[in-house]
Amino acid sequence: MTIVKNLPSGRSRDFGDVVEYVKNIIEYVRIYGDKALIEFTKKFDGVEIESIKIDAKELEKCMDVLPNSVKNSIDIIYNHLFNIHYTTLPKDIKININGVIMGINWRSIYRIGIYVPGGAKSYPSTLLMAGVPAVVAGVKEIYISSPPMKNKCVDPAIAYIAMKISAKEVYRIGGAHAIAAMAYGTESVSKVDKIVGPGNIYVQVAKYLVQGDVDIDGVEGPTELVIIADEHADYRKIALDMMAQSEHGKDVLVMLLTPSDKLINEVEKELAHDEIHRYYLIKVKDIDEALEISKQIRRLNIYLYILKNLKHI
Repeated sequence: MTIVKNLPSGRSRDFGDVVEYVKNIIEYVRIYGDKALIEFTKKFDGVEIESIKIDAKELEKCMDVLPNSVKNSIDIIYNHLFNIHYTTLPKDIKININGVIMGINWRSIYRIGIYVPGGAKSYPSTLLMAGVPAVVAGVKEIYISSPPMKNKCVDPAIAYIAMKISAKEVYRIGGAHAIAAMAYGTESVSKVDKIVGPGNIYVQVAKYLVQGDVDIDGVEGPTELVIIADEHADYRKIALDMMAQSEHGKDVLVMLLTPSDKLINEVEKELAHDEIHRYYLIKVKDIDEALEISKQIRRLNIYLYILKNLKHI
């Protein structure tokens, strides 16, 4: 196989490197509450906020600039997701064995916090994918936390979705301090029963550290995408998929495995128009070899694996 593009030296940070740093952030939030959240928002997001919550009137103003075409697209996606998740909704089961009633009763979590990353990019899809299942499941109270924009609003699409899913409260805070706030509560932020949603390494470490006190969906990321394609694939769709995943941050890894030189060249030209932090375009002998490579890839040994199997550059 041939590495055509972009062999980096390694991940920019390790999980363990930031644990103590995040511990201090969490402890500061537990001690100082809203004051800590306001300080961290200024420090990390460069936005001076006076209040943590965004009330309904302000939320409506935040979403005013959202084009109707985007609202319509969100509505369509919402409906698709609702229908998909509704079909998977578990049913209560009851059986009578010798006069003894046994079974399973399904009940939703009462209060969840959804973390929606922000910063350089916006991820309204995160709120849809986390919020719609919560609606379907019958979660009573949904709380949303997302970093503020320079105008102190959350992203307009996030504001629109928050209204659509009838969020109980929306907070203009992001990062590890947002996770700490939802885990333990502050003057303005409600303590939740479970925190869900992706985020950068600081957010993931924060979720890992608070999981003894609040339920979490898991420690996620960094994003990794492996595409296997032959000469018949649409290079535009491949490039778009790689670009979409690359938006998640500098620690993202995206890779194309293909036996086609033509496809590699087309994808590389398409990617030249976008700022992808790290990606691989790898020439393989055939699809079988691509499948074998994909089975071998692991987050901790991918670079060693590629170098070990590198035949020529």
